[in-house]
Amino acid sequence: MSRVLVTGSNGFIGSHLVERLTGRGDDVVCMVRETSDTRWLKGISADYVCADLCSAESLKDAVCNVEKIYHVGGAVRAVMGSDLYRINSEGTRNLVETVKNCGSQVENFIYVSSQAAWGPSGGEAVSDYGKSKKKAEDYVKSLPNNSIVIPAAVYGPRDEDFLSVFRMADRFGVFLRPAGAGQLSFIHVEDCVKGIINVSPGERVFLSDGENYTWEEVAYALQGSVGKKVRCLDIPGGLVKMIGTAASAWGMLTSKPAVLNKDKVKEIFAGDWVMPSSGIEVKYKLNDGFRQTYQWYIEKGRL
Repeated sequence: MSRVLVTGSNGFIGSHLVERLTGRGDDVVCMVRETSDTRWLKGISADYVCADLCSAESLKDAVCNVEKIYHVGGAVRAVMGSDLYRINSEGTRNLVETVKNCGSQVENFIYVSSQAAWGPSGGEAVSDYGKSKKKAEDYVKSLPNNSIVIPAAVYGPRDEDFLSVFRMADRFGVFLRPAGAGQLSFIHVEDCVKGIINVSPGERVFLSDGENYTWEEVAYALQGSVGKKVRCLDIPGGLVKMIGTAASAWGMLTSKPAVLNKDKVKEIFAGDWVMPSSGIEVKYKLNDGFRQTYQWYIEKGRL
């Protein structure tokens, strides 16, 4: 039985990872902050350590006496782009340096990066989020026996970002499609976690369900999940950019980052977000995965 540390343990992917690790008998240490919402960790038998990626001193207790680290923590969006670099890049650097100085017993450091770091179809990262994750990858590569996992767009139970998409489909029968946006790749959170756990030291692995989807195919998957006709409603690119700019400005006023902001708009129109086949056996393709996710939203009273 391994003793492992999971950063971002209370989040969407992190909580599923903790659940799977404890379920197979691993001794898990969940790294959380004082302000973390730990509702998804209730009932899970694990130890907890309070630490912050942006506080190098606080990380010493987190990395001691663990044999493996799953680094899932970070920020997906922020009011200021500089905060993404501070949390994702420099936060990862703090963790890596702490492992070098205090974690000689760590046998494997697994970093969960993002498709945004890989860029559209393997091109350069185009957003601050993607660039911050790519810089974090560079820090991780300085460790021996590091592993880097690059998931496609992750969806599934507990996810908040896809909830608005399901709501639009369920209530209005509409799926908003930015005009000119490219194809997409996805992976269900259960399959994502399976891939994270199975990665070997030294590997750099892409995780997707093996398919590339048009926006029409995504609308069809939504239609199958909500049980009603869902039509694609094209939104002009200029309007999407205006909304992203306005949402970013509102986020600065309210100190709450918007899901659709200027940084996300850069990604939307950058091209096809498709990934190489990972070769992993997945439980869910998009149609079945969306149906399972929709049922979870219903059961939890979110729709």
